[in-house]
Amino acid sequence: MKGLLKLIDEQSSRAIFAESLLFAIGIGVLDYVSGYEVSMFVFYGIPILAVAWWCDRRSAFVLAAVCALVWVSADALAGHFYRHQWIRVWGPLARFGYFGFVAGSVSAVKRRLVVVQPRLALLETSRLLDEPVPRHVGLEHA
Repeated sequence: MKGLLKLIDEQSSRAIFAESLLFAIGIGVLDYVSGYEVSMFVFYGIPILAVAWWCDRRSAFVLAAVCALVWVSADALAGHFYRHQWIRVWGPLARFGYFGFVAGSVSAVKRRLVVVQPRLALLETSRLLDEPVPRHVGLEHA
């Protein structure tokens, strides 16, 4: 797992976005193949999460919108019929709401972590400086 994370960390934002886009399209293909009765919409969150973490917030929202369009396309190509037009509009909006929530919340956690990590390192350093110097057995003079 650490090797995979290191590999991702070494990639450019553009490469991560492109790979995540391809992953989302792959999920869309699986969504289409599985039919409209079996939804894969939860899995669209994986590439959105990756872009939100390793790229930026704006790119994550762009991918969230693309994922909503991919889901709509897979749903339509699978032959999903809606009895009411408002449901045809509601589906993509609800999906984008979920995808946008993933993009926004992961981006917020990442931003917060970037702010907190230096503070934690500073606190750890100051804690180490406050510890008493250990006494070694056999070095004490009577």
